Amino acid sequence: MARQSRSVAARACCSHFCICLAGRQARERGRLLGIVKRQRQIEDKRSLMGVPLSHDEAARRIQAAVRGYIWRRRIQRGSDLELQFIGMKPKPRDPKKVRCFSSAAADVWVQGLSG
Repeated sequence: MARQSRSVAARACCSHFCICLAGRQARERGRLLGIVKRQRQIEDKRSLMGVPLSHDEAARRIQAAVRGYIWRRRIQRGSDLELQFIGMKPKPRDPKKVRCFSSAAADVWVQGLSG
């Protein structure tokens, strides 16, 4: 009986955890989409006004885009690791353990045939 109640409690806890995790991820996604929307609105206003970009402004935009990309990639990797840890996403295959027919192996194989 005690074992069964622990099992029910564990399932309820896991279910609650998954719901909270999904809510957190949805809030983060909404926040990021809001940032992108505001950036697009600013760019649309600027293009309607016909303001040309200076070299400094262009450099700032490029740097901001790269920094944003790096942070989005970092956040995505962190969330992937978190999902793998709790078992909601399968772990990726280790590329060292996956056998593939690479060009180096093909060269060795061809040399073996001709030699």
